[in-house]
Amino acid sequence: LAQMASKAHEELAIIMWQGDSTLNAISEPIKSKCDGWLKRLCGLNPIRVASNTVTASTVIADLGDVVSAATDEMQVNAAGMKLMVSPNVATAYRIATASANTINYTTAALNLQFLDIPIVVHYGLPSDTIIYSDPNNFIYALDAEGDVDNLQIVDFSKTTLAREIGARADFKVGFYITNSEQIVLFGDCVAS
Repeated sequence: LAQMASKAHEELAIIMWQGDSTLNAISEPIKSKCDGWLKRLCGLNPIRVASNTVTASTVIADLGDVVSAATDEMQVNAAGMKLMVSPNVATAYRIATASANTINYTTAALNLQFLDIPIVVHYGLPSDTIIYSDPNNFIYALDAEGDVDNLQIVDFSKTTLAREIGARADFKVGFYITNSEQIVLFGDCVAS
């Protein structure tokens, strides 16, 4: 049951960021369920930063470009801001900072922070994506009837006579954006 719940959380993270209801439901059964934050954000007016493939040799400059593009209001409210990154960006950052600090490289894990700004890894973000924002600009709406952890085990041999067991979770979800002009986006609008 824990593995099924973990898989459901992974799929929800993908829908959350990369959801696009215009995709083909056969070829993209997860992403096509609803529109995620990237699709909604790209239909609005975020601050766009030219993006590239993030590597250990570029990640510090890339993060610097993102933070530098922020508005004055965002810079003043720095305590509430977060850098939300895809897993490959976090890995590149760890390698870049570890190779510059041999003590931490061999003895301790580095904190994920850039200029005292927390870096949060988001599984569902496409590769090479960095978002700088107050997380409260991203609204996650969930119905009150259930959630992704409310899994039901179904014995299909009692329904279709197939000797299989499956899981089902019923819940409604939606993703919305506020203050898009206070969000810096480094990356593509297209889900990967």
